[in-house]
Amino acid sequence: MKRKMKNVFVFNINNYFPELTNLTIPTIKAYADKIGANLNIITERKYLSWPILTEKLQIWELGLNSDWSVLFDADILIHPDCPDITENIPLNCVGAKDAYDANKQLQMDKYFIRDGRNIGLSSCCIVTSKLTHDLWKPIIKDAELSKEDVLNNILQSRKIVDEYCISRNMAKYGLKLYPILPIEQYNMIYHLGAFAQDEKEIITCAKLWLEENWKK
Repeated sequence: MKRKMKNVFVFNINNYFPELTNLTIPTIKAYADKIGANLNIITERKYLSWPILTEKLQIWELGLNSDWSVLFDADILIHPDCPDITENIPLNCVGAKDAYDANKQLQMDKYFIRDGRNIGLSSCCIVTSKLTHDLWKPIIKDAELSKEDVLNNILQSRKIVDEYCISRNMAKYGLKLYPILPIEQYNMIYHLGAFAQDEKEIITCAKLWLEENWKK
């Protein structure tokens, strides 16, 4: 049987918060090794004129030949007993750790309205198969929308172009959503949510989690 190609991606441009990533990325690397995946750290910018979070969409090209593409934010810790999430998610579904009501953060267009599910995807942890790779198609390649349109369709000051893009693609292509883990295992992939939080508190939280779950 041919070995499935799995790629794990971590977004870490401009050496983001190294005191934290020195704690988190080793747990992600250990997980990638455990499930037989290649670990890829996205460190270089490609979409220079767009907000930095747009760079997560590099997975569209980087994971094009993958059987599975998995994105973890750099502020995620993974429990050593976490199962292989690619074995939990059906091939025809997108796996996500978190979702929200799209209309609270994103302007609805015809695809969201036609789809009707009002799904906004958090990009902290996303899993796609080769059948659902369309999720990553960059909005930059969409002739229907200009850069100004995209930015105006994000209803907050932080321009989450990545989440707008994957949420819109979810609706546009009618992709199915599936939880990455059963509820009882949800925190085996632990998202610290470091953005705009006190750095000392985040580091303290990360160290406590590691003490409880790794250093036994």
